[in-house]
Order: sequence, then C-alpha cells, then structure tokens
Amino acid sequence: MTKKALNQNAKYVQELIKSIEADFIFNNKVINRIKITSCTNQNKVEKLIKLKQKINSIENCNLKNQSKNLILGDGNTDSQIMLVGEAPSEAEEKTGLSFQGNVGDLLNKMLLAINIRREKIYTTY
Repeated sequence: MTKKALNQNAKYVQELIKSIEADFIFNNKVINRIKITSCTNQNKVEKLIKLKQKINSIENCNLKNQSKNLILGDGNTDSQIMLVGEAPSEAEEKTGLSFQGNVGDLLNKMLLAINIRREKIYTTY
C-alpha cells in the first residue's frame, strides 16, 4: 500500500482566486482624465500667493519652524507639465526656488534631452 499525498488546500485556493478575481472589461474607448477649466494665469498666480500666505500664517508647526523658506513652487503656472519633488534641500532653502543645485542641473539636462525648456514647466514640492 502506498500513501498518496493530498493537497487539501488546492480546492480552497482555487475557490479563493475565483471569488476575488475581477472580471475585467476591455474596450478601445479613450478615457479623458484631463479636466480643462477656465482659469487665467493671473488668477492662478493670485491663488498661489493666497495659498502661500495661508501656509505662512500657520503657527505651532514643527516642519514650518525647521525650514528657512517656504518653497511653494516656481515656473510657468500656465504649463500643462508640473514636476513634483520629494522635499527641498539646502540649495532650495537658500534660494527659495525649487530644483536647485545638483538636482536642478540634472533636471535641466533631462529636460533638454527631451526638448523641453525649464521655463515651460512648473516645479514644486
């Protein structure tokens, strides 16, 4: 008599996969995720200034107290391209601008490689 190994979990695994596996529906219809609003460039700049004032008015914030400058962002506020960095470094703290120093140099080279001028985009943290 030989013993036969039974895999009792196999049935449960198959049932679990069947119960959680999504029924995907594919089609060729394009999804438009861009929402175009009628906001003038001047209006955007005013909104950013008001946002910066609100952030500067916050009290008892350790993060704000440890930083030298509030770096909201810079560049073309009317651009369709916005680059968001992780956090400002010493170079940014000194200048008050985003993506400065070695990181800024690298970003400029990368943008030039794909034919985009830095002045055409908006950068922030």
